[in-house]
Amino acid sequence: MFQRSSNYWESYLAVQDLKHEAFIYEELIADPNPFLQALAVHAGVGDIPLFRSKTKIQRNVETEQWVARFTEDIRSHEFVEHTTPARPHARTLLNLEKFLRGRQMTSFPFDY
Repeated sequence: MFQRSSNYWESYLAVQDLKHEAFIYEELIADPNPFLQALAVHAGVGDIPLFRSKTKIQRNVETEQWVARFTEDIRSHEFVEHTTPARPHARTLLNLEKFLRGRQMTSFPFDY
């Protein structure tokens, strides 16, 4: 579902010809400055001082325990059943109006 969502937004931005920058969370932990600089440019703020984050990615025994628990949960449930795509767009007057105006329609949420 994450990949499908990411693909949707990448396609949407490309079709709309919107300029954008993508940032990866794990890379920003080590150095958040590329994101902060992009944000400053977008906000029209001049140079901002460099920021040093004290946050670090947790990697310890507890992490491994959570990974094992998550993996076991996935294996013990019907995983594929919960990965079906979202239902089609709702057939409402509001969506009809959005369709006729060329705007993004509201779809049904995922079935969880």
